[in-house]
Amino acid sequence: MHTHGTSTDAGNARMSHRHDPDTSHEAAKRARTGRKVVMIRGAILGILSEHGPLTAREIHRHYEEGREPGLLAAIPDADLLDIRRRLTELKLDERRVVDTGTRRNGQAVMGLAEEVAA
Repeated sequence: MHTHGTSTDAGNARMSHRHDPDTSHEAAKRARTGRKVVMIRGAILGILSEHGPLTAREIHRHYEEGREPGLLAAIPDADLLDIRRRLTELKLDERRVVDTGTRRNGQAVMGLAEEVAA
């Protein structure tokens, strides 16, 4: 069994527990590296690059607007919770997104780390 202390991916450690079997840790890793997840993360980064800092709800709106009927197969379906999860991964694991410290409609406004730091 893996433990939090021996996990090579901090994100996987958060998605599984030290007493979980190895298969649980492997599933956690797959959940964070699957094709759909990678595509949603890329879309979020593109949206933030194009529109600047946004809330998760605003990102979700832009994401859905970008899913034109002819392109639905190329852009995976993602609900607001999917967007929030991918934002958390981009913030905590990849450090590519940061909280700007601003709130809009009660939600944190997130931006690209490179743009917020500039």
